[in-house]
Amino acid sequence: MFFITLFPILLFYQIPLLIHPSRFGSQTDLSHIYARSVLEGKSEAAQHKQVIVLGDSASSTAIHPEIATNTLNLSMWAASYLESEQVLTKYLENVGKPQCVIIMNSYIPSMYWGDWFPNYVAHNNWWSLSELFNMWVSHEESWFRGSLRFLKNLPERFRLESSYLKFFQYGIWNENRYSALSKIFDTKFGSFIVEAEKGTFGENFRPWHLLLEKPFSQDKNFDKSLNRILSRLEKEEVPSFLVNFPISNSLEVESIQKHIQQRNAHLKKIGTYYSKNKFININSFLPAEYFHDNLHLNPSGALLFTKNLSESGVCL
Repeated sequence: MFFITLFPILLFYQIPLLIHPSRFGSQTDLSHIYARSVLEGKSEAAQHKQVIVLGDSASSTAIHPEIATNTLNLSMWAASYLESEQVLTKYLENVGKPQCVIIMNSYIPSMYWGDWFPNYVAHNNWWSLSELFNMWVSHEESWFRGSLRFLKNLPERFRLESSYLKFFQYGIWNENRYSALSKIFDTKFGSFIVEAEKGTFGENFRPWHLLLEKPFSQDKNFDKSLNRILSRLEKEEVPSFLVNFPISNSLEVESIQKHIQQRNAHLKKIGTYYSKNKFININSFLPAEYFHDNLHLNPSGALLFTKNLSESGVCL
């Protein structure tokens, strides 16, 4: 079975990459300056200017990197609060306290198990993580991407890097940011795979979740992880904001809208944090022209959302 799965992926290794950062050149972007200063410990002031964003791939494309220049987006593809909690813990323990943290609310309560293959080949030096990232980008719409759902244990660094896929495709790319993100994992976080929750496996996790009558109250990690994130930030005296990212109003979204309403209602029951006016809900639905797809903003959408978010009082 291993070789059946391995052969088609090895075949794709021979196909030339269609997209590479060098094709786009350098973009005007200062966030890597803050990231590098924090990571190398050269500037205490830079640490206090750092804004951290936690969330999934929709979060990573919701904050425009050329507007929020003091922001380090640690959102990861398909991340849940359980994973965001572990990424935040790594950051606080190994990098330091940020100025504030923006937590983008996913409408998905649970999490993927990842994909074992990129993790295996990376740790055995078959391909570098950057090569795997480029392969993912090059064949985003191919059956190569579809095959990922059958695998597990996708390394968090690869998932974080792949979260920048949409900006990458539009040419908003900066090699220095890529290096800064890689350096976090190389020198600060080390190698780690987040804990996986029983009952969620690959793509099966989404329909499994949608079948639950009360998905947010039935997923205990949703409550526990979010509360631990917020209480940890409160203890560290780091301001935090819970933010809804928008979705396209062109979606057949009746079920998703119901899902979001369930989530928001549930969030208000699980702690005292809403009494502190930290819940930001702007532009929940935007026209399709602002999206790369139904859930990931394109640069125009990210520009609008980031400006509106900044004007709402969030620390950008």
